Amino acid sequence: MSISELDCPRCAKLMNRTKLGWLCPDCEGCWFAFEQFDRVLRLSDLELKSSEIEPTLEFDKPGVSVEHHVKCPQCELRMKRHVYLLDSGVTVDMCREHGMWLDDGELTKIRDFLKESDAQFPEADEEPSPKTFFRRLFGGKV
Repeated sequence: MSISELDCPRCAKLMNRTKLGWLCPDCEGCWFAFEQFDRVLRLSDLELKSSEIEPTLEFDKPGVSVEHHVKCPQCELRMKRHVYLLDSGVTVDMCREHGMWLDDGELTKIRDFLKESDAQFPEADEEPSPKTFFRRLFGGKV
């Protein structure tokens, strides 16, 4: 199914579709399908900083409330909240069917956590799938 428009789950503004995900121009949160998130984790810092989702990398929207649960922009069901890799300290909002929502600055926090911990970035030849995504989300082996 091709999606031409998605509203931001945080502020309800129309998001911009990019090659890497959907970026909200207002709150700078980003929506990723599972395979898009895997792809983003494989990119270098330079590639990310020169991409269309660069605004989401730095936490610079402190007035945005991230306390309430949000709905999936595709199916409108309330997403579950999980701490990425159980001990990263980054809470992500996730729809098991469609993908995940990261608020402004959270992608950088996840990437920093992966660099500083024993956790691994996806292997270049690892095929993106919900199964591999959930393994990374909660840790452990598939």
